Amino acid sequence: MHHYQGFGIELICAVYKVMLRYSQSSQNNHKMLTYTLTDARNKHGEVFDKAAVEPVLLTKQSRPSHVIMSASRYHKLIDKIQELERTLSENNIDIYD
Repeated sequence: MHHYQGFGIELICAVYKVMLRYSQSSQNNHKMLTYTLTDARNKHGEVFDKAAVEPVLLTKQSRPSHVIMSASRYHKLIDKIQELERTLSENNIDIYD
């Protein structure tokens, strides 16, 4: 587990809440390489090549639908989220208020 030296638990909690809201928002402004579902079907080789390097957003009717990323990046993301949740839980901070 990483130690968050120099960071108060309140700051960590605030960052986590922002991340949680961002991940739940369908209207975020994060600039990600984007393909429509139709383009992804037609250019699946290109999409998967790009997704091996960085996450790729797929849209359906101009709305976010799916994100494709490498399995390695996905597992790292899940590990970081779980680590942060453990840290917050150990400090009795409710992140779902």
